[in-house]
Amino acid sequence: MKKKIGNNLLVLIIIFIFITSFVIYIKPKTYIYIYVLLIVAIVILLRILSVLKERIFEYLCSPKRFCKGKGVEIGSGGLHNIKGSLLVDIITDFSTKTIYNVDYIADAHELPKINDASMDYVCSSNVLEHLTNPIKAILEWMRILKPGGIIWLKIPDKRKTFDKNRARTKLDHLIIDYKNGVPFDDPTHVDDHNNNSVPPRKEKHPYVHNHVWILEDIIELFNYINKKYVPLNIACYNENKCKNAQDFWIVVKKL
Repeated sequence: MKKKIGNNLLVLIIIFIFITSFVIYIKPKTYIYIYVLLIVAIVILLRILSVLKERIFEYLCSPKRFCKGKGVEIGSGGLHNIKGSLLVDIITDFSTKTIYNVDYIADAHELPKINDASMDYVCSSNVLEHLTNPIKAILEWMRILKPGGIIWLKIPDKRKTFDKNRARTKLDHLIIDYKNGVPFDDPTHVDDHNNNSVPPRKEKHPYVHNHVWILEDIIELFNYINKKYVPLNIACYNENKCKNAQDFWIVVKKL
């Protein structure tokens, strides 16, 4: 942000010097209003370009760019990121104050009402870290995807959140969780979440961050799933480039 402001300021200073020199050279009293209007127009134009850049960047990072056709949003808080998607959540009172509507109340690890190979996309923002058994959930999401379907994930970067003091979750740990079939309300990480967060918290499922990662960990996880369980391709990803700089996102395509 500081670099962005600095660049804009430098441009304004250069333009200011140029126009000032021009106005002094000619008749300043005659052209003073044009001078003022030019400065205002330039400031407005720079602001418009700045906002436009943010909007384009936001779109390039958003699920709307990738999620086409028929699909589900898991844990969206009752709001559509993609128009017409099926909303799936485990609760209907996430804020404890506002009740929102979902189409299907279910645990993200198991979606028995959704048929095999019936969806074009699965969109999940800030959900995977809350799951006790991420590999099981991802395999379930792959089950409902058609060949060529995609999973769009946004996940907090632990270094940028209240999880910054917690140890990264290793792939071996996730594999053990999957092989042991840990339940969705497994209490293993509740104390770690509450005691080692900054500041400490007092939360329980489904609000607990059971696992914490950086982008490289998620890439490693999907490479493992590709080799071991389901053919897939990591289509693209981006680290800390979204509007909310605490997150990274990744798009995975089922082959």
